[in-house]
Amino acid sequence: MAGWVFWVLLLLLIVQSEGWLRLVALVLGIWVYALDTYQQGKARNHHERAFESQPTLRGRFHSRFDAQGFRTTGELFEDFRTWGAFRAWEETADLVILYEGDPDRSVGRVIPKRVFVDPADVDSLRAILAEHVPEVGKG
Repeated sequence: MAGWVFWVLLLLLIVQSEGWLRLVALVLGIWVYALDTYQQGKARNHHERAFESQPTLRGRFHSRFDAQGFRTTGELFEDFRTWGAFRAWEETADLVILYEGDPDRSVGRVIPKRVFVDPADVDSLRAILAEHVPEVGKG
């Protein structure tokens, strides 16, 4: 999302301006907000499509989440990441997404919620993530 400084300056411009300048500032604010919202949705959709298009990601694997980090073991791989490896996380209706870089440009791990046996396990993961990794838009 655009930085808060931009929004403060834009708000000051709208309040302090008159006539066409106020209208231009208002239109600019709406345009930036719409573009930012579109880009965030596009990134989320990209991540979900990328996951669905990779059959190897849908193979059998086991993941463990604890205070130290995130470990995944599959037929072809074993991976461990400490929570410090992740810059942010977010949740969609079907996925938990852990970002290793900028949330608009990269994905570290995509976790489908359907892999959790019990809905309480998703709640446990949320609690661990809230303690160790900033949520997108809140960090």
